[in-house]
Amino acid sequence: MRRSLIGLCCCLLLLVGCIPAPATTTQPLISAIHTSTATIATTPIATVRPLPTGKLPGWYQQSSILWSGYSAPQQGIQGVRAHWIEPQVSGQPGSNMFIWIGVGGWANTLNELVQIGTLAYTNDRGFTIHKVWYETVPQLSHETSMTVEAGDDIAAIMTLTAGSTQSWQLSLYDVTQHTSYSTSIDYPSHQVYADFIVEDPHLNSTDIEASLYPFQHFKTVKFTGAQVLYNNGWSSIGALRMMQISMQRNNQTIAYPSNITLPDSFNIIHT
Repeated sequence: MRRSLIGLCCCLLLLVGCIPAPATTTQPLISAIHTSTATIATTPIATVRPLPTGKLPGWYQQSSILWSGYSAPQQGIQGVRAHWIEPQVSGQPGSNMFIWIGVGGWANTLNELVQIGTLAYTNDRGFTIHKVWYETVPQLSHETSMTVEAGDDIAAIMTLTAGSTQSWQLSLYDVTQHTSYSTSIDYPSHQVYADFIVEDPHLNSTDIEASLYPFQHFKTVKFTGAQVLYNNGWSSIGALRMMQISMQRNNQTIAYPSNITLPDSFNIIHT
């Protein structure tokens, strides 16, 4: 379901303009998560790299039928983390949407993607269920028993075990409900493309040619504290070269990301 965008993305990368002078604070982020408990940092993380004071790296525009959000194409990724607000959605029975962080799913990582996030699925009775899930492509997603609610503050983090290239710790914490989910998985990765995405997934398939779920209607999904871990520490996405991805079909934009509000926040807007 959450396959690469490359086969349907625009080939032309367009560098867009610079962004304003940076802020100096970051959103609170998970400092530790366990299966049943979690703690949230109450002060900015000291290891976040400062934003550059001169010309910023820039954003490159891409399009996809599946994804909207941002992806960092730099190699050497050791972790990804972000907060988002679980949106209120409305859609016909069978409508679905995924919100997630992950690594991979683009270009040479077409069939390589590890991710964790939330979904909002409307069943045949018209009732919408918000749940936590994770996936390692090409396997199908694993739905957990943990549920969340629209309006909840969600914090997700995934990191490589120190010294490993394939042992990932995936964690998601509902700050509002004080519930959490955590799992460890072995999954080889090229450690490239750090993703912050809203997705309309394929229908019970990871085949790029498979049909899509009807996409949920929503106003915005707000991401904050979107950061990527490299050898030299956590970097806010405003300090990195990013791909800015719009969801487009039949020459129409379905959803698109706002420009980044420094250091590491943005909205995804449904048209």
